[in-house]
Amino acid sequence: MGILSQQSWVRDIKELGKSKTKHLRHPSQRESQKWITATEETERVVPDHIQVITVGDRESDTSGVIFRQSPSNHDYVIRVYQNRPISKSNMKVFEALKKEDEAGRIAMHADNTKNRKGREAILSIRYGEYEIAGRTYWKGQTATATAIIVNEEDVPELKENEEPLRWLLLTSIPLNSIEDVIRVINIYKTRWVIERFHYTLKSG
Repeated sequence: MGILSQQSWVRDIKELGKSKTKHLRHPSQRESQKWITATEETERVVPDHIQVITVGDRESDTSGVIFRQSPSNHDYVIRVYQNRPISKSNMKVFEALKKEDEAGRIAMHADNTKNRKGREAILSIRYGEYEIAGRTYWKGQTATATAIIVNEEDVPELKENEEPLRWLLLTSIPLNSIEDVIRVINIYKTRWVIERFHYTLKSG
C-alpha cells in the first residue's frame, strides 16, 4: 500500500455557505475537482497493463468522475449520493433499482463500534445496468454504468439512532454475474482500509 497522488488544501472561508450554488461554477472550480486531479495523476504513472479502480465515498459521486473519457484500464466504484436520470427514460436510478429482482444475498461481519452494533449482517443485492444522462455541463452526454443496491435484511435490534446497513454503488466495471457484483462490493469495502491508512498518516 502506498500513495500515487496526494493533495492538501484549506477551504476558503469566503466559500462557506455557497454549496447550493456550486452547480453554477465550472467543474474545474469545484472542490470535487480533487477526484479528477488524483485520477489523472494516477493514470500518468500507472502502466497501461495494470487495471486502476478508483474507489470513493458519496463525495466522489460527481459527473466529472462518471462522464470523463477514461483509459480502457481505468474504472470506478463509488457510493451514490445523487439520484441521476436515466437516458431516454422518465425514471431515475433509485426508482429503477427498486424494480430489479433480488439477485442474491451475502453475509458480512459488521464490527461493533460506538454507533453500530456488531453483528453478522445478511445483505440482499439488486443491480441493473443503465445509460446515465448528463446534466448541466454534461447535458447531452451519456455513460453506461451499473448501479448496485445492498440492503440489510432480517435486521436485529440496533443501537440508538442506528439504521440498517444500506449501500448504493455505481461502477463502470462490466458485470455479467452475481459473482462479479459481489467482487465490486468487496472492492468498495477496501475503502475502510484506505481510510484507516490515511488516518494513520495524518495522526501518526
